[in-house]
Order: sequence, then structure tokens, then C-alpha cells
Amino acid sequence: MSVKDSMNTFLDIFKEAWGVMGEMSPYINFGFLMAGVLSVYISPAFVEKHLGRGGFWSVAKASLFGIPLPLCSCGVIPVSAGLRKHGASKGATTAFLISTPQTGVESVAIAASLLGWPFAIFRVFAAFFTGLVGGALVDVVDKEQNGNGEPPRKENNCTEACCNSENPDAKKSKLYRIFHYGFVTLAGDLWSSILIGIFISGVIAAVMPKDMLGEYIGTGVLSMVLMLLFGLPLYVCASASVPIAYALLAHQGISPGAALVFLIAGPASNAASIGVVYKLLGKKSTIVYLLSVSVCAILSGLLLNHILVASESGMMHQHGAEAAWWIMTKNISAVALLAILLQRFWLPLVRPGSATHEHQHMKEGEGMILKIKGMTCSHCANSAKTALQGCAGVNSATIILERGEAIVEGSKLDPEALSAAIKEAGFEVTNISRPSAEIDSCGHDH
Repeated sequence: MSVKDSMNTFLDIFKEAWGVMGEMSPYINFGFLMAGVLSVYISPAFVEKHLGRGGFWSVAKASLFGIPLPLCSCGVIPVSAGLRKHGASKGATTAFLISTPQTGVESVAIAASLLGWPFAIFRVFAAFFTGLVGGALVDVVDKEQNGNGEPPRKENNCTEACCNSENPDAKKSKLYRIFHYGFVTLAGDLWSSILIGIFISGVIAAVMPKDMLGEYIGTGVLSMVLMLLFGLPLYVCASASVPIAYALLAHQGISPGAALVFLIAGPASNAASIGVVYKLLGKKSTIVYLLSVSVCAILSGLLLNHILVASESGMMHQHGAEAAWWIMTKNISAVALLAILLQRFWLPLVRPGSATHEHQHMKEGEGMILKIKGMTCSHCANSAKTALQGCAGVNSATIILERGEAIVEGSKLDPEALSAAIKEAGFEVTNISRPSAEIDSCGHDH
């Protein structure tokens, strides 16, 4: 391929990807705002308090609560560990694990922009149904380990603003916390996943021959099975999966049902989280968890295709002639979204003071430094911090997400207790050391 051809291919990919970003951006920016509202008024700690001691109603509430929360398939793990810690049954925990990463207000908004509101609404019902079935089956199959019959524990070690009035962030206005969570914390967690998803959609549209997959695998059950096998081990968040599904549906000829299977299987499970689920729920529940996601995804895809055939209509958003003002709005919104997603790179250049490093000075032999495996987002960091601060002797815990480290200060610290607390939160400590010199904990205190 010549340099000119390579440049043309790159421009085609950029054009397709920018088109997808333009369609998504007004909706995802609104989704970030609504996610911020939910983070202030419906926190994970609130969810933990309302899941009772077990039973079908607890499973239904867990599946329902999980739908709007902006938690991806990595962030849902520590929150689910908190549910178990606060007394939720395995069934309720499984329902929450399945339904939560499939959706989220920002993901529903993106699906509506690219695939249409009927598809987005059907996807929400599919997420609820999948979580309900998975949780109920775990309650039936794994009875011998289903909770302890006691109500959730009243103590709450959460130190974030949602639960702790002494936290400095709790003293800030709700409006500030809404915008900070939606456009800083959540956008910071999702920036790479969203951009990768948009890029992949551009590659599919610009490089792959049109309708290639539809011609080779058809639009029946086989296509859904292949989408299931493709999605199950893949780590892709709900927001990033939508542009990929859109490209497969619009340019590769797969059926809406097959696209839905990918949207269910991709976010609901991945190779990294399955091992954590195994530790959290055990072998039986993990098997039921995977089977529930697989079977319900296929059934939902078949039902969606049946509805489309019966109604003789398509669900995907139709992009016809658009007013000039709306085209301009989408482009401005896309530029704003790009700036929001990439703020961690440009903000320190514009406001050097915002990148001020926090320094913790510990004398030789004081405190501990933990290397933690499995933290991938702010929810993970908050869960690890909360777990450490609940240990005896801990005065403070600073999580450095970028380096996968925790710096713990206190007296008479027990390494085994710290490691056990991190494990209970859903992560793994790979190394514990004491400082041999002054420690520079560069980064923000999560």
C-alpha cells in the first residue's frame, strides 16, 4: 500500500469515527451529567443498604438498582464485594454483577443516539431480565452458601462524600460534586475505552468490506453465538461497546439481535473479572453467572429479531437530512466531548497548579507501601482506600491509581490484615514493603 493510499485510509477512518463521535456526543455529555446526579443522590452505599437478606425481591431490587449506575465491568466488582460484605445474598450480588455493567445512564444515551430509542429501551429491559434470571438461579442452585440469614451489617466503613460528612468533598456543593463526578471522575475512567470503541467503529466502517460478516455468518442464531463468543472474554465497557455494535450493524450486516448479544455479553463479563467473581461467589455461582449471561443474551437477541420481523420495521436510528444548526451543534459537542475525555493531558498545561503533586513524607520503617493488582478506575481506588482505612492502626491511606500503589500510614500495622482487606475488596496485593527513604506519592489522593 502506497503512502497516499495509507493516508486516504487513515482519513476515511477519521471521517467515520468523527461521524460516530458527533452522533454520540450530545447524548453522552448529557449522560455524564445524569451520572453525576446519580452519584450524589443514589450512591453505591445507598444501594448496599437496600438489598436486604435475600429472596426474590432482593434479587429484583439488585438488578433494578444496577441499571442506571455508571459502573463498568471492572468498577462493579468492588461495589459487589461491598454488597456481600454488607450482607447481601449471592443471588442479589449476582443480579447486580450482571445488570449493572450492561447499562448506565451515559450508555443508554449513547445507544439512543446511534441505535434509536426503541433499541436502547429494549437493551435496558434485557439487562434487567438477565440480572433477574441469573440472581434467581444462583439463589436456587447455591442455597447452601446463600447468605447468613442476617440483615446487612450496620457499620459502614465508606469514607467518601456520599457516606462521610467529615470528608472534605462532602462540604462542597452538590452541584460541584455532580459536575466533578460526571465530567472529571467518570470521564477519566472511561476516556480510553470510549475513544478506542469509536476508533474501532471507524476501522470497521472504513476498512472492512461492507456486509462481509452478514454474508459469511448470516443473521440467525449462528451470528449470535459468534457475537457471544467474541464478547464474553473481551473487556469492553457499556459505553465503548455501543459504537462497535453500531458499526457491525450498520456496515457489516449483522442482525440487531446479534448486536444486542454483543452489547450484553461484552460489558457483563470479561476474562479478568471472571476470576474475581469466582473468588467472590464461588464455583457454582460463577457457572450460573456465565450461563445466565449466555442464554439470556441469545434469547434476548432472538426476541428482538422476532419483534422487528413482526413489526416490519428497523430500530436503528435513521440519519436523514439534518438542519445546519444541528450539524453545528453535534460538531461543537464532539469537540467538547473530546476535550472532556482528554482533560488529563491538557489541563496541567493550562493550569499548572492543578497538577500539584501531593507529597507524603514517611520516616524510614514507618508506614507501608502496597502494590495492588486489579485497580482500574476511581471506583476501584475508592474501594481499596475504604478497605484499608477500616483496618486497625491505619491513620491514612493514599491510593495512587496510576502506579497501582497504596501508601498506608499508622501504628502497629499488620501486613496480613491489610492484604486480607484488599482481597475482600476484590483486589490482590502483590507486594508489601516499608519505606527506606522519603516517599513521593505523586498523584491525587483518591
